[in-house]
Parts: sequence; C-alpha cells; structure tokens
Amino acid sequence: MKGVITTCGCIVLFCVMLTAVEGSDWTKWRGPYGNGISPEKDWNPNAFDRGIKILWDINVGMGHSSAAVKGNRIYTMGNRRIIAGSDTNFVDIIWCVDAKTGREIWRYSYPCQEGLDPGPGSSPILDGSHLYTISREGHLYCFDAENGRIIWMRNVISDSLALDNGWGFSCSPVIDGNCLILNANESGIAFDKRTGKLLWNSGKAETWFSTAVLMNINQKRMAVFPTQDTVYAVNLETGKVHWSFPWGQNSCADPIIIGNKMMLTGPGNALLELSEDEPKVLWENKHSRSSFQSWVIVDDNAYGFGSQRRKEPFCCVDINTGELKWEQDIGNMGAVISANGKLIILTRSGRIIIAEATAEGYKEISNAQIVPMTDNTGINNRRQCHCWINPVLSDGRLYARNTFGNLVCVDLKN
Repeated sequence: MKGVITTCGCIVLFCVMLTAVEGSDWTKWRGPYGNGISPEKDWNPNAFDRGIKILWDINVGMGHSSAAVKGNRIYTMGNRRIIAGSDTNFVDIIWCVDAKTGREIWRYSYPCQEGLDPGPGSSPILDGSHLYTISREGHLYCFDAENGRIIWMRNVISDSLALDNGWGFSCSPVIDGNCLILNANESGIAFDKRTGKLLWNSGKAETWFSTAVLMNINQKRMAVFPTQDTVYAVNLETGKVHWSFPWGQNSCADPIIIGNKMMLTGPGNALLELSEDEPKVLWENKHSRSSFQSWVIVDDNAYGFGSQRRKEPFCCVDINTGELKWEQDIGNMGAVISANGKLIILTRSGRIIIAEATAEGYKEISNAQIVPMTDNTGINNRRQCHCWINPVLSDGRLYARNTFGNLVCVDLKN
C-alpha cells in the first residue's frame, strides 16, 4: 500500500498506573492518565470574559479523532475525498502541526474509505519519539514523530488478525511497556510496539468501539476490554482472561478505574468493586445513561452527557451511591474533560462551557462559541456536522474540532 508523506519547513491491590507527565502534554486519548483529567493549572477559567482569543483554525478532514500534544506539536487524523476526473477516492491523513501556529510540519496520507460515520474514529498516541495510529480499515502505523518516517506498518484486518464490524476500528491504541493494545476481537489483541509483531490475540469477534483501560491486580498488569455485552480483565503478559463481567448494555464509552473500583457507563451506569476473583456490583442505575461519550470523575462525583436517543441532559452522579445530584440541559452528544477542579465541556453545537465540578448544582463560569458549524438541514444524520470529540488542554491552549475537520486552537491563559 502506497502512502504519501509531506513535510513543511504503599502496596495497593488495584490502582491506575499513572504514566509520567511531561509538563502539560496530552499524549493520548483521554489525556495523560487516560481518564479525561488534565494536571494543568496554568489556565484561566474566566478567559472568555475578555473575549475569545483564537490562535488558529485549520481543516484536517472528516473524522472523530481527538489529538495528541507534546511540546509544541499536535498530532491528529482526518479523511478527505479526492476527486480526479470521474474518479473519487478517499485518503486518511495523519497530521503533525505546530501547536502555536497551526502550521503544517508533516503529514502522511494513505488510501482509506471514509466509513459509515465518515473519517477516523480513533485518536493517535505518542510514546517517546514514536507516534501510533490505527484507521477504520485496520491500518496500524508506527511513525517517527519528528519527521513522519514509517517505523513499521501492518493491517490488522487484511492480516486476518481481527474482524471488521462494518463500522471499522474506533478504539484508540493503548501502550503499556512494550505492549501496544487494541480493543479488538473477543477480549483484545496485543503487539510489540517496537516491531509490530503479534504478541497475543483473543478469539475472533466483531471489534467494539471503546478503548481499553489499564489497571493492576495483585501486582499483575491487566487491561480492561469493554465489548458489546461483556467486560473482560485480561493479563497483559499472557493475553488470558482473568475475569469477565456481563454488561449487556451495548455501551461504547470507556470504563473509569478509581482505586479498587470501576465505573461503567452505557444505557445505565454501574460501580464495581474489583476483587482478585471477580467484580462485585456496588450500585447500578438507569437514570444516568450514556451513548458513547466517556465521563470524567472529579473527587466523589462523575460528570457526563446522557443518552442521545433519549435526549437526556448533562448530569452529575455521586460515585459512592449512584445518586443523581443534578441535571442540566446543554444539549446531548457533547464531550467533557476536567482540569484543576473545573469541567471543560464541548457541546454538540461547538460551544465551550467552563463550569465548576461540584455536586451542589450546575455552576457555569464562562462559555463561548468556539468551533465553526454547518447547517445540518437536509443532511443525512451520519454526515452531519457535530462536536462530540474530546477537547484537549495543553500549555494553556485548548483544542477542539468538529466532525467536518475544523480544528480550532484557543488561548485560555489570558
């Protein structure tokens, strides 16, 4: 397959292993800890009070890919239609741009169909000097993050390692040590991140949409794979299932590990206590659902958007009891992250809302329309312009995009 590269100028039984954070880098899906939380404090929640300072705005192509940021570089993905005479082709593009200016540093493109929900559904991950991406059609790449040179590449689907579910890959790669993990097949698949060599694979099944999360059980490294009807904890060294938990909720959202507990979201929420043998349900409810948007947990509360189908509002749930603390109608199908005790919410219509992370009620601090949007009248639902992709905060700059590929960088320092 041909591609094109372009360059321009105590002992705790369970815990989330937090990778070292360099400054305020956001190097993977859901941030440095994989939970939507940023350690960043050098930003101003009231920045919009003095107007919106947009640093740059570019188009990276159709898709649902968030971004990875390290230093002054940002990496993301998109898909574009190429029309040449009577021929129409589609290409995925991996972008590296200057985080301060939006200027292109390098890009790499390869043929890839746009898919049912057009464009890439996964997000890049940076690991040291390497960048890893996966496409809807299973193209798994390792690049030199500096210049876009390919270190290795393989196709997970055409190599007969995984089945296509009709929608394509939407999970983002996860890295632990030398292991690169994908939420594919029955309970995951793992590769050597240095070479792309297959380490282990589970039985073939339709690939699901959410991204694996990491934890420790009895000093053994585990990955949690949420699938269509079951959540699996898998030993990363052997690929063997340690335990499984039936979760027939058809959820696409990522689980969240909190110490020795795990929160699941979907058309219903649940909190599990994790034991060495099997998880125990502490509470479960139906009043706070989620379609595929992953929630964030700040202190003792979880925050997130409700079900799209039921048009449920944004809400706050007590993580200890499952009690619904409050609801606020700000639309549905948006995305939320958190930094320094504040919620940073991107609504479906492209508005950024900064709010207090508190169980005392919805307390908005500031808001602004950030992302340009398109009138969706008469457009097929699958091809409409929405904002439901996680924003990214790094070095006082907020990055947000829509499904049409408009990527905007906003200054939140001033």
